Amino acid sequence: MADDLSTEYEDIVLGTGLQESILAAALARIGRRVLHFDRNKYYSGEWASFHLQGILDWVDSHKEQQEPTPGGDAVPGVSHEDLEEGLKLLAVPAELSTVFNLKTTCYIRDAPEEEAIPEVAHPPEIVITEQNQGTQGTAGQSGSEQIPPDGDTDSLSSREASAAAGLDEDSTRQGSEEESSPEQQSHSTESDTPGIPSNSVCGSDGPSSPLDPSPSQTNAATGGSVQTIPKLSDDGASGSNDLDDPQSGNVQSISSGSEDQPGTNTTSNVPPSNEPTGSPAAEGARTLGGEEQREVMEQGEVENDPENGGGEDSGQASQEGVVEGQDDGHGSDDAAEAVRRREWTWKEIRDQWRRFNIDLAPKLMFCRGSMVSILVQSRISRYTEFKAVSRLLTLIDDKLEHVPCSRSDVFSSRYVSMLEKRMLMKLIEFVLHYQERADDYEEFKDRSFSEFLQKRKLTPTLQHFVIHSIAMVTADTPTEESLEAMQFFLKSLGRYGNTAFLWTLYGSGELPQCFCRMSAVFGGIYMLRTTAKSLIVNSEQNKCEGIIDSEGRRLTCSNVIMDHSYTVSTGQEQACTRFVSRAVLFTDKTLKESEGDEITFLTIPPDNPGEQPIRLLEVGSSACASPKGMFVVHLTRTCRHTDPEADLMPAIKRLFQDLDADLDCTNEKPKVLWTMFFSYQDKTDLTVEELRSGQPSGVYVTGGPGASVGFQHAVKQAQEIFELICPGEEFLPPAPNPEDIIYEDPSGDNPGHSKAGFEDSPEEVQSTAASDQEVSSTADDTPSDNIQQNLLEDHHKPEEEAQSKTETAALQPTTTTDIQ
Repeated sequence: MADDLSTEYEDIVLGTGLQESILAAALARIGRRVLHFDRNKYYSGEWASFHLQGILDWVDSHKEQQEPTPGGDAVPGVSHEDLEEGLKLLAVPAELSTVFNLKTTCYIRDAPEEEAIPEVAHPPEIVITEQNQGTQGTAGQSGSEQIPPDGDTDSLSSREASAAAGLDEDSTRQGSEEESSPEQQSHSTESDTPGIPSNSVCGSDGPSSPLDPSPSQTNAATGGSVQTIPKLSDDGASGSNDLDDPQSGNVQSISSGSEDQPGTNTTSNVPPSNEPTGSPAAEGARTLGGEEQREVMEQGEVENDPENGGGEDSGQASQEGVVEGQDDGHGSDDAAEAVRRREWTWKEIRDQWRRFNIDLAPKLMFCRGSMVSILVQSRISRYTEFKAVSRLLTLIDDKLEHVPCSRSDVFSSRYVSMLEKRMLMKLIEFVLHYQERADDYEEFKDRSFSEFLQKRKLTPTLQHFVIHSIAMVTADTPTEESLEAMQFFLKSLGRYGNTAFLWTLYGSGELPQCFCRMSAVFGGIYMLRTTAKSLIVNSEQNKCEGIIDSEGRRLTCSNVIMDHSYTVSTGQEQACTRFVSRAVLFTDKTLKESEGDEITFLTIPPDNPGEQPIRLLEVGSSACASPKGMFVVHLTRTCRHTDPEADLMPAIKRLFQDLDADLDCTNEKPKVLWTMFFSYQDKTDLTVEELRSGQPSGVYVTGGPGASVGFQHAVKQAQEIFELICPGEEFLPPAPNPEDIIYEDPSGDNPGHSKAGFEDSPEEVQSTAASDQEVSSTADDTPSDNIQQNLLEDHHKPEEEAQSKTETAALQPTTTTDIQ
């Protein structure tokens, strides 16, 4: 297919980041011929989202990446001599990494530790004498079930003694069935949670080895005389190993008599032993006989008597209850939380690699932002799904608190006093219409926002909420800029529920792919693992007239749009002075417990003046970002250096457990399982003209993702470049509905349709005139114009109608939504 590739295009785009993908879709939508390259084997570039194996491959590729190598004369098949007079080649970097100081660390074991296999000792012999024959009857055996005396049994093993005693086949079969009960064996050797190793539940003492001499195995060797099996009762609440009280001394005795004999009590009412299998106490319990066994059994009955504080409600918990996080009977929520926490291993995480979606540059969409507007306008929103960011937190005095930002949040907040609620509501009402009350902030227009809030006598708590979590600025940001940011946030509330943000399911890297799909629908051509080696430049006019691709093909075009990593070095480009520090964490629990799995956005204020805040985003399984029971945490911060670990580690230590220590189940903070730190260039503060400084005419450069919360800068940059290329054209007009598209019939069987699109035959014009008359603006419009006009009217309704429609569709925090 590459051999048949056309060599003439209007626009060639290098890189599949968000700005480049938006421009490719907008240009293809108005009918321009677009060719879209990416040097990577994946879409989205610096905006990409990966599953776990993909992110590990991305890490490896950047660690092994060498210094950029120029193209130009080295391109096979094309050289300066092959070009016409007046043309020259400018080399494009083949591989230019904008990622710095990439580092990953795993803080958990690679795989569950295997238990050592102990040496199995020969089971002890049980000596049956005339003295203790009657005693065995008190343990639940009738006199007819007792072993008759035999002078040779003292010298025989237990199995031989049973045979000598003449046990019937039914008795032997019953003992075999008891010792091979799946319920008994699995309860003593396995965890009750599928997929979790038996040693991976916090608070357990670890499982016994499967080769330990269990009571059932001992009973098999002794003919079934005495058996101590930790067996669950019918209600599953007792009868298992008690991890809290190993000295309870309970013994369960199971007779080997026939179950067909009337009045036979095959199992005593004494709970099973709580001693670990293989312990001295357990070994002693197996060899008890006569008066010793009776004393132990009577002691167990007293301990389990409800009147003496025993029984099933005395604090004993089954192993099944521990694994599943059931209440242990003590009424301690902390203890219950401790036993519920799973101790992950790297092997278990790697086994679920497909369930991860890890963003390189996670972003949120403001519900009234420009990204939502173009998604709705162009109908690209149908290519993906979204979920509300249901929880907004802030860090005050090392405690996480909910941010009251809407009217309902303000009046339901317990952290804010009644007086503070009134002050905050007055500020919100002022900010929503601050343009109409310029006199109230005129003197603070160019002064810091904190001074303006102090003038309004807001308390330090309210100032913290407003500056860092609602306006999302710093204390020294100018007042007018802060009021604009706060108003934008407040107006985003209520459109899709009680939230100002939407999250793209499967990650922000889905959005560039959505625009690429739109471009491909309208004729855009895409090629991965392909790039430009050189730009073909007219020396006299300093204008780009095409490229030489990585396969040596010469492609002509009018414009080249490229990501900043493709920028040709001319010595006149703007130097990057800002960087973004990024951290990605895997954690075993959420930062703040809640009823459901929520998407959490947290702002951590800077410690020193002049520094930028840290934005934290926590996503879990409901956001299609991680397996169930695990969370992916993103930390982002703008800085002037390229040391992300030094920049973000203080915040990580404040919010999570000690990274180098083992899991502490009594600590309510999450445990970090894996980390990745890296930095990348931030050129979002540069204008379009500054980005293309020094480049030939016809070359446009985009600035990458940056560190902003939303997509406003990316959409604005794409719109500015589109206006320079196609002045006066509509930016991303609505795409037609599939049922309204009329395709060309290449077979010639339908001569009425000579062209693809909206042009109808005269017969169709006449047959549809009656139906079109109801929606046509004038009687003279052609049917194709009527269809196009109706499609535009559907997405250009009056603002009041569109706003009322969207505000009535409330979005539930735990459900996904389609943007309308």
